[in-house]
Amino acid sequence: MPKKITLLFITCNFTGLIFFSFTLKAANIVNQFSIINFIGLILFFLLLYEFLGHYEKPLRKSRYKEFIAVLNLSVVLSIAYIILESLYYQGQSNQELITAAIKIAFYHFMIIYSVRLITLTILKRLLQNNVLGFKTIIIGNNTKAFQLYQEIQSQKKSLGFQILGFIVLDKEKLPSKIDNQLYLGELNQLDIIIQNHQIEEVIIAIETSQHHQLKSILDDLENTDVFINIIPDMFDVVSGFVKVNYLFALPLISLNRDYMPFWQRTIKKIFDYVFSLFVLIILSPLFILIAILIKTTSKGPIFYIQERIGKKGVPFHILKFRTMVVDAEKDGPQLSYNNDNRLIRIGSFLRKLRLDELPQFLNVLKGEMSVVGPRPERAFYINQIKKIAPHYSYLQKVLPGITSWGQVKYGYAENIEQMIKRLTFDIIYIEHRSLALDFKIMFYTFIIIFEGRGK
Repeated sequence: MPKKITLLFITCNFTGLIFFSFTLKAANIVNQFSIINFIGLILFFLLLYEFLGHYEKPLRKSRYKEFIAVLNLSVVLSIAYIILESLYYQGQSNQELITAAIKIAFYHFMIIYSVRLITLTILKRLLQNNVLGFKTIIIGNNTKAFQLYQEIQSQKKSLGFQILGFIVLDKEKLPSKIDNQLYLGELNQLDIIIQNHQIEEVIIAIETSQHHQLKSILDDLENTDVFINIIPDMFDVVSGFVKVNYLFALPLISLNRDYMPFWQRTIKKIFDYVFSLFVLIILSPLFILIAILIKTTSKGPIFYIQERIGKKGVPFHILKFRTMVVDAEKDGPQLSYNNDNRLIRIGSFLRKLRLDELPQFLNVLKGEMSVVGPRPERAFYINQIKKIAPHYSYLQKVLPGITSWGQVKYGYAENIEQMIKRLTFDIIYIEHRSLALDFKIMFYTFIIIFEGRGK
C-alpha cells in the first residue's frame, strides 16, 4: 500500500508539472518550447523533487510543511532563473528578467501546491475514515496500554493507527480485557511479530514501574523501520523534554528517527560512489605496488577477507590488504595491539598510513559500506559488547564506514573495554550526522594519515 500511495503522489506531481509547463509557454516565459524541451523540463522537476525528498512518505506529510517547502523551492527556482538568464542570455532587460522570475515562482507555487494540497487532503480524509492507515502494535498490557487502545478506537476521526494487538511484557498479568485476538505475543517475539505483520508503527505504553525495560525495548526496535511512539510520564510533558504530537486523554509523543535530511542522505550516497570510484582509479598504481610488496615479502594472499556485521545486522565480507601472517588467528579472534608480532614486514607501514583499508572502497561500491560511518565489527566481539552495552545495536541503523568519528576521536581499540569507550563517539555521530560532520571526519582522517598515526 505505501508504494501505491507514493506512486499516486508522484503521478499527481507529474500532472501538476504538465500544467506548469503549459503555463510557462502560455505566459511567453519559454518561447521556443519543443516536445524535447517539454519532456526535459518535466523530468528535471521530477528528479529535483525526488532529490529533495518530496515523495517520501506522503501519508505522513503535513500540508503546512508542504506549503513552506513548495514556497521555498519556488523562490529558489526564480533566483536560479535570474542567474542563468544573466549568465547565458542577454536578450532581456532587468525589469523583464525579474518579472519573468516572479511569474515562474508564482505559477510553480500555485500549481504545484494546489495539486499537492488536493492530493494530501484526499489522503488525510481516507486516513481519518480508516480506509488507509498504519499497521500498529501496542507494547504493554496494563491499565495505561488498554486505556490508550480504547482512546484510539473511540476517536471519531482516525489518526491512522490500525491497531492489530498487544505485545505484552508479562503474560501472567494479561488483563481479561485483552482477548486472544488482540494478544500477539511477548517481548522476546518482537522482531518476528513486526516482520510477519509488516508493522509500521509501535506505541510503547508501559507503566512507570516498567521503565527499566524501556531502553531494552528501544534497542530491539533500532534495527527495524517502524515509527516509535511513547506515552511519557507527566514530568516529561510539563518539563518540556518531549513534544506531544497527538492528544487523547493520554498524551502521545513520537521519536524522530530521520536525523539526516533526505537530500543530504542522497548527496552522501552519490558522494560515496563517486569518491570511491575516483580513489580506485587514481590510486590503482598504488594498489599494484602494495600487492607486489605483500606478495614478495610474505607468504599468503594479497587480500584479507573477513566477515563483519553491517547495517541492520546483515553480515558482509570486508576487504583489506593483508598485513598479518596467514595463521594470525589460529587460536581464535584477536584484536591487533601495539608492537603486534603477527604483522608481516610491511604490515606496520600499511597500518600507520591506513593503506590496508583502501580495498574497502570496493565494499562501498557494493553498497555494503559508506566512506564515513561507524566501523563494522565481527559478530564475536559484538556479542561480547552487547552484554555490557546493549545499545551497540544503535550503530547498526546506518551503513558502517571506512572511517568514523570513533576512529578519529578515540582510535583503534585493543579490547572490549576500549571498544565500548569508542562506542560513545559513534553514537554521537549518528545523533548528529550531517554532510558537514562527514567532511569534518574525512579532514581529520587525512591529518591522521599524513601524521602516520594509524596502527
